[in-house]
Amino acid sequence: MNERRSPERSRVFVLGAEEEDVVTRCRDFTKRALTDWEWLPASDPDAEADAEDVLLLVSELVANARLHGGGPSSLLLRRTGDGLRVEVTDRSPTLPVLQPRSHPARPGGHGLLIVDRLARSWGAEPLDGGKRVWLEVSAPRGFVEAQDERSWWSRHRAKGQDHRAKGPDRGDHDRGDVGRSGAGRSRA
Repeated sequence: MNERRSPERSRVFVLGAEEEDVVTRCRDFTKRALTDWEWLPASDPDAEADAEDVLLLVSELVANARLHGGGPSSLLLRRTGDGLRVEVTDRSPTLPVLQPRSHPARPGGHGLLIVDRLARSWGAEPLDGGKRVWLEVSAPRGFVEAQDERSWWSRHRAKGQDHRAKGPDRGDHDRGDVGRSGAGRSRA
């Protein structure tokens, strides 16, 4: 495992081929990021439910990569102006397909239905040696991100929480709108 941290915009969790408890580890990684970005602890039950939805969505993408994609390679969390983008890469070139509803009592086959229901948008795109599956969610209800990043940093330095990484390996991987042209669905 290799965790690169940057409180500014993104966090990347690089995974090995046969990670133990990969879903749990990715949920924990995501929970730490949401806490650092002040999505958690939530200010009210609705915001708490929104953050729990993010943890469930991460679990679904990682579990699908583990079961169907040869294991996840990486998890990227990137704050956007109005929410969060989650990307999971794996080693399989086969893109996921949303299946018609399966019988609710039958185990399995519900992951993409959950993603489709909870995410604002989602999709997948091929990569060299695999694919990227991504989703986007809105920020929790009532969450207001600092408009000026300097203000955000001023608040955190005042609390003694300036965790900005130093040097070229700081983990700030702002790649633009990667994946918007991928297969998937977008909710209006």
